[in-house]
Amino acid sequence: TEDDWFEYAGIFLDSDTLGLVKAAVDGLHRFSSARVMAALERKMRAGPRVIRIAVLNALEAIGTDAVLPPLVEALGHKQVPVRNRAAEVLKHMSAKEVQKLGLAMTSVGSISRDSIARVFDQFVDVLEQPGLGSGADEYVRAARALSELRNA
Repeated sequence: TEDDWFEYAGIFLDSDTLGLVKAAVDGLHRFSSARVMAALERKMRAGPRVIRIAVLNALEAIGTDAVLPPLVEALGHKQVPVRNRAAEVLKHMSAKEVQKLGLAMTSVGSISRDSIARVFDQFVDVLEQPGLGSGADEYVRAARALSELRNA
């Protein structure tokens, strides 16, 4: 259970050994409670990059609306690899979740409109890469619709 995880493995989130922290973050992918999202958001802020990427992998595995707040934070991160991985996570979300994300992004005061525009542009660039499959068009349309909403 989640309670068991926090009792026995949660202590490793604050380890000095990156491998243990990464393993602990990886273990959170099975849960989606507010407690888990808070732990993932905390690790996203604390870093380093390898842990931030592990957080994004866990968010991708969770794949519910609960991941939107930490994903918004990652999309505005100062490190390009973190932003790029966050955009990749978006590829695996439904168009409806992407729309919710766009609305969440526009409601966060700490992310500038320029940052939102840059993230949407990166997201569309990722989606337009060859080999993404037939579903990419739907995501591109959703991203462009959100971009238009942003500019309205």
